[in-house]
Amino acid sequence: MFTGSVIQNIPLAKFKTLEIVLPDLTEQDAIAEAIAAQDVYRVQTHRVTELMSERIEAALRPFVISRKS
Repeated sequence: MFTGSVIQNIPLAKFKTLEIVLPDLTEQDAIAEAIAAQDVYRVQTHRVTELMSERIEAALRPFVISRKS
């Protein structure tokens, strides 16, 4: 017996009458700009994290004993 409300497929007749509501073009542009800004922030944050890790590693290097074979 099946439980839940999973729809395996949508009949073509129902699909043709399905209403898809989208924001107006101005709001779509604003959403796209916000997403792009978040992506730039994510990339910049990642780069800052990498640079800080490199600086910490360089600062600690003199205090770490390296075993060479």
